[in-house]
Amino acid sequence: MKTKLDNRETTKHHAASVPGTKGGEPIRGLMLDPARLTERHSYYFDLLSDLAKWGYNTLWWHFMDDEGFAQKLRSRPELASPYAFSLAEARRFVALARSHGIDVVPEVESLGHTLSVTRLPQYAHLFNGRPFGHNAMCPSHPDTLALLGDIIPEVAELFGGKYLHAGLDESNLSGCERCAERNRSKPPWHVLAEHIVAVHEIVAACGRRMVMWADSIERNPELLQVLPKDIVLAHWNYSEIPVEKIEPSVDAGFEIICVPAISGSSVQTNAKALRNHDGMVELSNRLSSRGSIGVVTCWWEPFGRLRDTYRTSMAYAGESMVAGKALDKEKFFGKISRGFFGCRGKKTGRVLWDLMDIMLPRDNFKAMFYDSASDVVSAIHLAMDKSFAERRAEASAVLEALESCSAGVRRHHDEFGAHVLAARVVVAAYDNAAAALEAHRLHTRAASAEEVRGDRGEIAQELLNCREVLSSRIAPMKALARELERDWDRTRHPHDPKKYMKSPYVRQRISRGLVHTVTRNAEYLGYLVRSLDAAISGYRKSGEFPGGLNRPPLEPGK
Repeated sequence: MKTKLDNRETTKHHAASVPGTKGGEPIRGLMLDPARLTERHSYYFDLLSDLAKWGYNTLWWHFMDDEGFAQKLRSRPELASPYAFSLAEARRFVALARSHGIDVVPEVESLGHTLSVTRLPQYAHLFNGRPFGHNAMCPSHPDTLALLGDIIPEVAELFGGKYLHAGLDESNLSGCERCAERNRSKPPWHVLAEHIVAVHEIVAACGRRMVMWADSIERNPELLQVLPKDIVLAHWNYSEIPVEKIEPSVDAGFEIICVPAISGSSVQTNAKALRNHDGMVELSNRLSSRGSIGVVTCWWEPFGRLRDTYRTSMAYAGESMVAGKALDKEKFFGKISRGFFGCRGKKTGRVLWDLMDIMLPRDNFKAMFYDSASDVVSAIHLAMDKSFAERRAEASAVLEALESCSAGVRRHHDEFGAHVLAARVVVAAYDNAAAALEAHRLHTRAASAEEVRGDRGEIAQELLNCREVLSSRIAPMKALARELERDWDRTRHPHDPKKYMKSPYVRQRISRGLVHTVTRNAEYLGYLVRSLDAAISGYRKSGEFPGGLNRPPLEPGK
């Protein structure tokens, strides 16, 4: 019996009628992530005119993921998450985008990133993978293609346009007996390949050209020999530019899109993300004669970032795509400071770029806003690094400079305030790490005195000093959390449970919410102080010497 990979007649027929792009204008795109956080709808509508002004002609609309399904559908109304777009709103949005010369490309997750579907009881039987990691709708269950056969045509009709993005990245099929049986005596990528072809047939039957993420292609280049050639492969990488993983796709005759991300760190865009974007623009230009049809830069996980800091990086990404090259950062942000914020002089532009340079990598950010013993240990190690004091001083200098520039801002005060708040968050992270190191040193000194049976009263005082260092961080962190809450309420749905990561739709990214992270840190500092209070009280009554910050004597919540 022939499989779908053996019989390609239907695929070829549909591919012939699907619109292509060769010879057209390069794609200059931005991807928004309403699935993970649906902003107030007016924000998306208001953004369109700016995107057009900055040179964008494409908007990828990532409305479906583990953390939400931001589009209501006639065929499956139960899938919609809170704040989802209505059908009428989606039509108005697409029409307004089109009037600005922007094509909206919807993304239907067709394999992984589908917990917003499989968390519902009626679809739970399709779940594969891990509930707090990568997952998939089972590609071997007939209900999966039946579901996609309802969703994809309705989405294609609703959004129109040339393209439909089918996702198909980061899937986990481990533990699925149906898939294992179907894959028996076949290459390890066989089930995936057949599913991609099946999804492609649904998309092509709607008269759309299918886009898919290319990470599975990079891992299994054999797929390039069996997949329909009219699929557009979206090669994403948010750090280095792995040319050797991308070139095989164009060599095999596929068109590709280069995909960087401007959401490269917590809080706001960092300098590394813009350099990644520059590299992808350069690569796309280099491969344009061989099949690269453009660049789409991504803004992922908005609940972990300050919304109003992103217009400046969106502006940079769009204008650099128009120019086809990296722009002079200091000169560009000088233009932004004058044109967007109405500031005079060069200082504000320079400090906006410096702000991107001090943004923390995600792992460092998580450790410095510690909410576990392991995070505290990581924060201590970060604070012990020989460059820590210099980087902390740089962050403080950027915050001071931004605050001094605030008086010269004549337009878009809220957006500039968001940049100041971003710097405040970074400085608070450094202060937290410094406090953890100081508390650790005081505790170590007390432990050394305990080993030689020093004066118990003096040792208890040293422990109290340790406690006071940690206690001194509670009020600033509570104040920062309140400031972040106010910013959220100003820009987003105030009662959205994702503000504190309490939504049932939150799975993979539970630790990445900005308000949630800072709030948890304030709570954990309080727990550490209470824990030390109890331990010091016991020690004074001839009890045991308290454990270190990596071994607090109480469990959180007790």
